[in-house]
Amino acid sequence: MMHKVLWIDDELNQGSFIRQATKYNLEIEQVECYFDGINKLKGGKTAYSAVILDVNCKYKSDEEVTSVEAIREHLHEITGYCESKDERLVPWFVYTAGTGDAEGFVNSLRKNKPWDDVAYYDKGDDYKLLFEHIQNAIEKVPLNMIHKKYEVVFSVC
Repeated sequence: MMHKVLWIDDELNQGSFIRQATKYNLEIEQVECYFDGINKLKGGKTAYSAVILDVNCKYKSDEEVTSVEAIREHLHEITGYCESKDERLVPWFVYTAGTGDAEGFVNSLRKNKPWDDVAYYDKGDDYKLLFEHIQNAIEKVPLNMIHKKYEVVFSVC
């Protein structure tokens, strides 16, 4: 079963990353800024099994400069959608080429993610580990466990 993953990253054309994800049954949908990612989550959180965040990213697509400020200012909003008590958990992960002056902030994220003890994954080097951890986290979401256990029943519905 393929799991849909929302990836918020301003570096588009990451075809290799997206192709590699399919080997792990992950279908990546990429948006280039936090504003678009938040709107995707607002519009259909249950459509995604996980979210990948870039640290140095734009808040809106028309901005020319990437910044760690977007994740600092909007992480609470993103995690609010991902960790809502009313709906299912959507695990989120940080995949970045560098943390810059946000190293302390990014490392502090680890305590907010009970499904994963890695603060962030390095772009290029850690994609396999990231995909494995996403798979493991998705499998541990209670609703996904029920779907897997009663797969035959859900396939008829």
